[in-house]
Amino acid sequence: MRLFLDTSALVARHNKQDVHHDEAVSTFNEIGTKRLEVSKLYCSDFVFDESVTACRMRTKRHDLAVELGEAVLTSKSIIVLQVDAETLKEAWEIFKRHKAIPLSFTDCTTVALARKNGIFNIFTFDEEFDAVGLHRIP
Repeated sequence: MRLFLDTSALVARHNKQDVHHDEAVSTFNEIGTKRLEVSKLYCSDFVFDESVTACRMRTKRHDLAVELGEAVLTSKSIIVLQVDAETLKEAWEIFKRHKAIPLSFTDCTTVALARKNGIFNIFTFDEEFDAVGLHRIP
């Protein structure tokens, strides 16, 4: 299985005060095991930006935001996908089309990149992704 990482999961992993912290740590620990056989992990440059920023703002700790950023950028198992002009346009169309679903624009770039790369699973705590056809983990 290929798995897209979302901001909610990355921030929860690095923020001990997050309501989903324990579940995020547990899920990250299960990646690669028989319970959660993941062949590749992905995130986007937009998710990276949003995650580092959200971690710093929510924790008020620069060091945790740097830790999160370094974990993603130095990971041998996470592929960071770039939001190119084509993906940006597709994300904008998704954003305009889904007025009733509270997706952020970054969420829409995730949906566009996931579709473009044939990724159907996302590690997130945000239920909005259910409505656009991504399977949420945990």
